[in-house]
Amino acid sequence: MSESICRTDGQSLVEDLQREINALRDPHAGKRKQALVKLYEVLVATKPALRSDVVQVVLVSLQKQLLKSVEDPVEKCRELSVNILKELYSRCEDLTSTFPFLFPILMDRLGAYDPEGTSHLPDILKPPKNQKPQVVVKPPEPSEEVRLLIAELVNIVVCCAAPESFTEYLDELVSLLRVLAMDPYGQVQLEAAKTISELSRAAAELIHHFSEPLARSLFT
Repeated sequence: MSESICRTDGQSLVEDLQREINALRDPHAGKRKQALVKLYEVLVATKPALRSDVVQVVLVSLQKQLLKSVEDPVEKCRELSVNILKELYSRCEDLTSTFPFLFPILMDRLGAYDPEGTSHLPDILKPPKNQKPQVVVKPPEPSEEVRLLIAELVNIVVCCAAPESFTEYLDELVSLLRVLAMDPYGQVQLEAAKTISELSRAAAELIHHFSEPLARSLFT
């Protein structure tokens, strides 16, 4: 692969990586892992880092496959895919086009559609508002390390994207932060608290109506 190409032309870089991109769909775990290792070496580990305009092209082309890899049955594949996404998201010029793909995958992986498991209950049976929510017992993502990486990815999204870009995805974003704050792993809780603090600072008006459930999740 030509270093000059991968430094200056995002589309050429995507073409050079097409074999690895295709291999992410391979039924053999070893080939998927090998492809992700190569993508990590090129997109994350190589210095100097890719320019933001190159990253934008790469992310648009790779995001669907990388996000599918977040649900790979092999933990190392999930870990590599989230690490690659973290690097790309942190250097991308515009994240809004990724939200329709990002949020559903993370919601599924963290089981965030009903963080407290009470949405199916009638109001009279729901716990009182002053009752602390419980820590999540069995997260769908079993790896603490991968959940921490996902928490860091969500933090990057909140810190790098314009607050108004979250308008259509506030329910999902708040649910993700709540379930991360209720995680059984303390480091994940800390990362979630940091992100909630950043979101509250940057988008106070947007999340005004979510302040109560967010606050509750911090007291697990």
